[in-house]
Amino acid sequence: MAQEEITFYQLDEFLSSSFLSHKNIRIEYSENNIGNKNVQNLGLALKSLKNLSNLYLCLNSNQIESEGIMGFSSAFQYCTSIIDFTLTLSSNPYQSKALVGFGSSLSRGKFQNLYLYIGWNQIDKDDIIDFGYKIANCTQMKQFHLSITGANMKSETASGLISALFYCKHLQNLYICLSYNNIDEISKIGSSLTKFSHILTLHLDLNNNPIYSGQIKLQKKVLKMKRLVKRTLLFF
Repeated sequence: MAQEEITFYQLDEFLSSSFLSHKNIRIEYSENNIGNKNVQNLGLALKSLKNLSNLYLCLNSNQIESEGIMGFSSAFQYCTSIIDFTLTLSSNPYQSKALVGFGSSLSRGKFQNLYLYIGWNQIDKDDIIDFGYKIANCTQMKQFHLSITGANMKSETASGLISALFYCKHLQNLYICLSYNNIDEISKIGSSLTKFSHILTLHLDLNNNPIYSGQIKLQKKVLKMKRLVKRTLLFF
C-alpha cells in the first residue's frame, strides 16, 4: 500500500522529523535563502532515507550557488531507492558546470519518472549538452520532463541537448519545455527528434522564442517518429 505524501514547508521541520521511514516526501521551500550549507545538509538527510521512493523538491529562488549544488549532488547520488523524482531549481545563481556534476549524480539513480525544472539562469552550451548525456545514463527512466526556460539557449544547444537524450533507450514519454530562450532555427531540432524511434509521447514547448519559420517542416519530421502515438508541439 502506497504511503500518503508528507509535505514539509520548513527545512528545519524536515531535518528534525523522524523521517527514516518516509517513502513519499514533498518539500516546498522556495524563496527562503536556503544557501549552500543548508542544501548540502538536505542532501545528507535524504541520503539516510533508504526506503524513499517518491520525492518532490521545490528549491526555486534560494541563493543556491555551485558549491551547494555540488555538495547536494555528492550526497544525493546515494539515494538509489527513488523511483519518482521532481526537482525545481530555477532562479538560483549556480554556474551551469554544477549541472554536469548533478547529472552524474542523477545517472546513478533508478528513476522511472524524472521531472527537472532548471530555468532563469545563464547556461553554457557545452555544459547543458553534457548534462543531457549524463541524464541519458538513467537507463531505467521511462518518463522525462525537462524545463529549461529563460536561459538564453540557442538553436544549436537545443538540438545538441535533444540528441543527447536519444540514448535513454527505455524512454517512452518525453516532455521538453525550452520557452523564453533564443532559439530561432528549428530544423536541427527536428532532425534530432527523428532519431527517437522508441518514443510514444512527445511534448515540445518552444513558446516565446524568435522562431519565424520551419514549424511545418518540424511537424513533418515528428510524424516520421515510428512509434509516436501522441504529440504536442507549441511554437507561439
